[in-house]
Amino acid sequence: MFGLIVAGRLVQTDVTQVSENQFLFNIPDADDINHLVIFMTGQSPFPDGLGAAGSMMDGNPFASIMPHVSHMGQVGISVEPLSQLSQQTPEAGTSVSKVDSFVEFSQKMLENFFNYATSFAVTQSQMTPNPREAYVTLNVLQNWFQNFQRRLQQNPYFWRG
Repeated sequence: MFGLIVAGRLVQTDVTQVSENQFLFNIPDADDINHLVIFMTGQSPFPDGLGAAGSMMDGNPFASIMPHVSHMGQVGISVEPLSQLSQQTPEAGTSVSKVDSFVEFSQKMLENFFNYATSFAVTQSQMTPNPREAYVTLNVLQNWFQNFQRRLQQNPYFWRG
């Protein structure tokens, strides 16, 4: 039912069912994890009226004694009634994924591409004619960049349609 992605690693679907409503992922080499995503695989439907809560646990309590030892981490998932989950408070330092982070990523990606492309700019007098190459003027790239940013601000999901 669940899958796990640790940034920079392959998808992990080897979840262990600990009880009827509790699941556990073991994560080797958990020292260097900076992002992870838990997702539903779609293999079985999620029961109506239930939701899931998760927590990350340190699988090696000796890590403070031996700080250079790579150790196992664990992610626990508990399937509970929605009414019970709504009473819980999020773990400190966690945040729900927001559209804002997608918009921020898109803008940074566009800026990076624009800066990269413009770093190759030459004036017309510097160009060596080559009939096999096509050229795009920087004003075309700049207009596209500005239009994309405007559309992203109006509707972060415009690219889906």
